[in-house]
Amino acid sequence: MSELTDTYNRIRIWLAIRMANPSRIMNFLIRAITYGNADKKTTYQELKDHALQDKADNVRSYFEQSLRYNCTNSLSKIKQPVLLIYGEKDVDFHPYAQILHRGLPHSSLFFIKDAKHPVPIQSAARMNDIIHLWVDSLKEKEQKERWKLDLAIAQKLNPQLYRNVNEYSSDAEPPIYTQEQ
Repeated sequence: MSELTDTYNRIRIWLAIRMANPSRIMNFLIRAITYGNADKKTTYQELKDHALQDKADNVRSYFEQSLRYNCTNSLSKIKQPVLLIYGEKDVDFHPYAQILHRGLPHSSLFFIKDAKHPVPIQSAARMNDIIHLWVDSLKEKEQKERWKLDLAIAQKLNPQLYRNVNEYSSDAEPPIYTQEQ
């Protein structure tokens, strides 16, 4: 994320800051976050064991910076192709996906069908498929062709979500995904 502006996630971060202290509350915070990101018991245990090594001050500092940091105005300086992958059901982060997609001049945005926030853990195979298809497609020269290819990949992986995406009217603007209500 290049910024954090919505009230819901800012409150979640604020609560995490309050819980990030050397006590049982920090232990609860670690367990809650790792449980939400794990796909099975062994993954949970590995994530928890690793997180327990973190110092409360560092965790608190990370969350505090999350409330302040904003690099959205600098995204246009990134000229390399960027792949953005989000879970279809991770709707709290879809606005941030759009901010990144609009701000990064050579970005590709994909939503994995039925996936939630912890995509690398809970949807690893589908994420890897997208990465392989995307990397293989980087040989395309023209941006409009790039966007057409991105749409073709997205429609293949998640036809229902991408069925109403319009053809691109301009080489300068990427297509914008809008979730139907």
